[in-house]
This record gives sequence, structure tokens and C-alpha cells, in this order.
Amino acid sequence: MTEITIKVFHVLDQRRELIRTVHLKSDSDKVLNGARALKALRREFPEVGDVHALLKTDEGWLCMHAIEPKETCAFHYKWAHYFVS
Repeated sequence: MTEITIKVFHVLDQRRELIRTVHLKSDSDKVLNGARALKALRREFPEVGDVHALLKTDEGWLCMHAIEPKETCAFHYKWAHYFVS
């Protein structure tokens, strides 16, 4: 059994704040790939909705989700970054 870790950061103007960390037990010893990362992410965070792409980074698989527009400009958003590793 392996452990999957999902870290959620809120990102605004290049500042990153850790919001939540979730540890999951996996019933498989397989290597974490994009499909398995996406399945775990959707199961734990259904508010993410449709995910069109995951990016492989040094911190794990990255999913970016726009949360809300900034107060000063409706074209710039506050983001949630989900790292699955």
C-alpha cells in the first residue's frame, strides 16, 4: 500500500498559502500516474469539477482551479493549486 498526498494552496499575485493537506491510503502499489492522481483528486475534492489537464511537476501532479476574481480586476483570479503526490 502506498500513500497519496494532496496539498491545496491558494495562489494570489505569486504568493502561495497552504490551505489543506490530505493523506490517502492507496490499495495499490503501482506508481502514481496522471489517471490515478486525477481519480484521487476528484474523489476528495469534487468542487474541482472537470479537469482538462494535469501537469507533472517536481512537487507532484498539478491541477489549477480558478476560485474567484480579484477585487481590483475581474480578469485576474485567485487560484487553487492542487498537488497530488
